[in-house]
Formats: sequence, structure tokens, C-alpha cells
Amino acid sequence: NTVQLNYNEVVQHIISRPSLIFKDLKYSIVLSSHALDSSSEYHSAINQWFLPSDKIQFTVCECFKRATGKCYLRCYASSSVFVAVILNNKEVDALLKLTIEVDTFTLAVSTVLQSEDLNLKMLHHIETLLLLPGFKLKKPTNSLVCPKKYYHLYTHLKDQYAEKIKAHWDMQTDPDKFIHEDLSIATYLICIWECSITNARSFVKFIDIGCGNGLLVYILNQEGFTGMGVDVKARRIWNTLFSSSNFKEEFFNPREINIIKDYNWIIGNHSDELTPWLPYVTTRISYEANFFVIPCCPWNFASRFSRENAGDSTYTAYLTMIEDIISAFGFTFKRDIMKIPSTKRVCFVTSGRQYSRNEYPDRVATSDEIVSRYSGQDNACCVVREKEIKIKNCSQLDKSLTARVVQFVGDMIKMTIPAGSTEWSSGEPIPLSKVFENLKSEVDMSEALKAQCGGL
Repeated sequence: NTVQLNYNEVVQHIISRPSLIFKDLKYSIVLSSHALDSSSEYHSAINQWFLPSDKIQFTVCECFKRATGKCYLRCYASSSVFVAVILNNKEVDALLKLTIEVDTFTLAVSTVLQSEDLNLKMLHHIETLLLLPGFKLKKPTNSLVCPKKYYHLYTHLKDQYAEKIKAHWDMQTDPDKFIHEDLSIATYLICIWECSITNARSFVKFIDIGCGNGLLVYILNQEGFTGMGVDVKARRIWNTLFSSSNFKEEFFNPREINIIKDYNWIIGNHSDELTPWLPYVTTRISYEANFFVIPCCPWNFASRFSRENAGDSTYTAYLTMIEDIISAFGFTFKRDIMKIPSTKRVCFVTSGRQYSRNEYPDRVATSDEIVSRYSGQDNACCVVREKEIKIKNCSQLDKSLTARVVQFVGDMIKMTIPAGSTEWSSGEPIPLSKVFENLKSEVDMSEALKAQCGGL
């Protein structure tokens, strides 16, 4: 936070108190310096500002170079500190604006220089920048957990499980995607639980509804948390790699809570049709119960979700509805964006109720009314997903049928060639409508194609 300082002041503060500067490495720090002509001078100047234990990697920040014609440096320490060496102090404003626009780092104001007056100036300076057109702060990710704790725990879980799970993965899906996503979610949940609950491992009893392959359940179990997974379809990997965990193959009916009454944390990891039901279910379990959900495919209580405002994307409108439902059920909750390899990264985490324990019985009694209000139906029921999803993209057709269709269409095309013609491409195109018409005489082929998504 050195916009108001000259180079000598910066260096004196940093060299004299490096342990103070880098004691808490979760901040993004901008330092200004003299113009440096070569990479070696960059390295020499910055090396003196880090503790010897920090492993530093240097790369030229190409986005700055393209935008300004100058060569800036991006420097990462072991705890992801960002340091930008600015060639001229007069370009600080432009650089701060540029870095945020290109999402290079999230601007943070810290008390590094122990000067209240300076920090007030910096805050005013940044607030002024924020009023500029097109000036946007990057939306923070994993904002509900301590970055340092998250980083260390994720690294531990990755080292502990990633290679082992990948080596024994016996499903047709991509293991890397699931492994890194579920390791991230497990890390996030453990950080949330351990920071908000005393003796979290003995208190938390979770159930993952719609657990899929069960990897998240397995990781949390291995880390000492009691819980199980339930899904409408069993996976082979439940009984092989994840045999030490507890799973149940069953369609979960949100109106029948016997299966989950003994749990105090509900997990909805891309729970699709069940997502809007989680506040309802959690309300009915107990006053102490909470839930974590990552909304994915948009569903209402009893049908596919359809947006009312054409100005919003379906996903944005869906998140707004889920937020409204959570509020209607009286939960205290926060919204966050997770660091996971997925296009759907927004999550909601509850932390109790907005009403007193004495009001709890009345809230349970009116929970059905909330479902009716949002679904537009009395006694709305959750959509039942088929256990076996039929593949209808023609990839499962019998090869002989495919060959017959190709031959049939090919023969029709050949019939357009004039008799006795020896010229190349002397035939004519035929419209698909004519092919459909002629296929009616081939009942078996016609019916087989109609049963597929895509048909002919």
C-alpha cells in the first residue's frame, strides 16, 4: 500500500521489518521502485524483500506489458503473495485499475506500514478509483474460509488421496475432474466446520443427498467425520475403492425424513431436483441442523425451473430463487463462490436460524405452505429421477441397423443418377423430407429411429 510513498521510504520499511511484512501472506501487496533495466536487477531488488524460506518464482506479466509497453513483474511466494514492481510512480493509478480489470489479483488494504494516516489516504484513494467507469473488483472466492488454512489442508488432502484414488478409479468418468473438485469441496467444508464448531469431528453428522460416485463422502469419512451418502443409483466404486464408507441406494423423498433424522448437516453437491427441497428438509430435521448446497441444474420443487425475467440468465434467476427460498425458511446463510473445476461454483452455507427456538414448532408447521407458494401446487412432490437413464443419442443402436439406414439412403441418392451416365457427381441432392416419406415403408427402421433423440 505504497502509492503515497517514494522508493526510499518503501525500501527502508521493507528491509527493516521483513518478518512483519510477510507474517500474514494472504494480502496482495503493491510495491513501487526505481526503473529496473534487466531481469537480474528485478530479482536482486525483490529477493531482499522476502524471507529466505519463501520459494519465489518470477514471470513477466504479459498483460501489463501489452497494455503499457513497459515490463512489469509478477512474483509468487509460497503463500501466493503478489508483488508488482512498478516502473514509474505516476503509473500506479493506471496499474491498479488495470490489475483489477484483468482479474490479476484482488486488491486488499492492509496495515503493513503501521500508519493509520497512510491507510486512510489509501482507502480514500481506492474508493476514488472504484468510482471510475468500468472499474470492478474481482469477486472473491472461498471468502468464508481462512485462505492459509484452506491452502494447507487442500495440499494435505491432495497428497494423501489424489494419486491413490486415481490409480484405482474404476468408473468411465474422468477421475481428475471429480478428484480435484471433491477434494476442494471437502477442504471447504472441513474449514467451515472446524472454524465454527467446537470438536467438529465429534459433533458433525452429515448426509450427502445425491452423492453420485461417493468420493466426497469417502474423503470426509477418512478425515474423521461421521456421515453417509444416498443416491437413487448405486455405483460399483462404492463397494470397491470406497468400501469403508457407508452408502445407501434409495430414492430420497423429501417428505419422508426418517433416513436423515439423525444427521445435523445436509450436503447437496450438485443435487439438481433436490436442491430447492434442502431448506425444507433441514427445517424438519431439527432446530440445530444446517446445510451446504451447490445449485446446478435448475429445478423448482416439482418441475423444471423457468425464469420470469428475460433480462437474467437462467442460472442467475435460479440462484435468486434458491436464495429467496432459504430466506423464507428463516435460515441465516451466506453465499460464496468456490474454487472448483466446475462452471457452477456458487454455494450457500447456513449457520443457524433467524428465529428463536421457541418459534421452531410453528416454522415446521408452516413449511408445507412455503413449498406450495413457490411450486404453485398443493402437496407438491419432488421429481423422481430414473435409476437407469436411457441413452438416446443413436450411439447405442445396433450396427446392422445403422448399416441398413446408410444403405437405404445411399440407394435413394443413386437413383437420381441419369441412366447411362458416366460423369462424376451427376446425381442430384434429395430432401430429408423425401427420405422420411420413403422410410415409412421400412417400419422397423422407422420405429427404431423415432425412439432416438435425433432420429435420422
